[in-house]
Amino acid sequence: MSNICMDTAIFYAEESFADGLQKMKDAIETCYPVGRPYFESGMSKLFDYLDISTAGTHVRGDIIHYTLEDSFIRLECDCAWNPMKEAYDALCSHFDLKMVFTAEEPGCDLYYNTDIEGWYLEIQYKIVLFEKPADGSLDALFEAAEGNTDFYFHSDVALLQWFQENGSFHASTITELYELIDSDCITVHEFTNPY
Repeated sequence: MSNICMDTAIFYAEESFADGLQKMKDAIETCYPVGRPYFESGMSKLFDYLDISTAGTHVRGDIIHYTLEDSFIRLECDCAWNPMKEAYDALCSHFDLKMVFTAEEPGCDLYYNTDIEGWYLEIQYKIVLFEKPADGSLDALFEAAEGNTDFYFHSDVALLQWFQENGSFHASTITELYELIDSDCITVHEFTNPY
């Protein structure tokens, strides 16, 4: 796949639909046993097993990792270009479940989070540090990053505090922060809900 969209989808049940959650867990464990080879991770495998049509549904992706908890299922997927929202919706319909997800595809500047309340997925911002400028103006920030380039934040407050503590950027709003940073060296991405 050329451009990889990284999705994290959380499926959960309202109390009256708990049976659907268990059925989905059973299907996932059957289709994707622990230790399976990567090439057997395609989302279409689950749809075939459940006899759900994939006509018009984006299922070109792989379930890289899953977590089965008592009250929810977490799928981490890599897919081509876009999130597999239609596939997740089809699974919700099949099992009578609810779902929220994040999707990140940097090449297309795609950063989504549908969990508006932040019950399962709190992420709101991602910053990416690029080349450190030769003039030394961002040395403190890059040193505080300790070689990491990607950082995630769950709120404006946490993001602004990180920049203040690690780079002496004093901004009271995200808009003010944008005016202070050099976008050739640092990029801030905001996760939004387009649905």
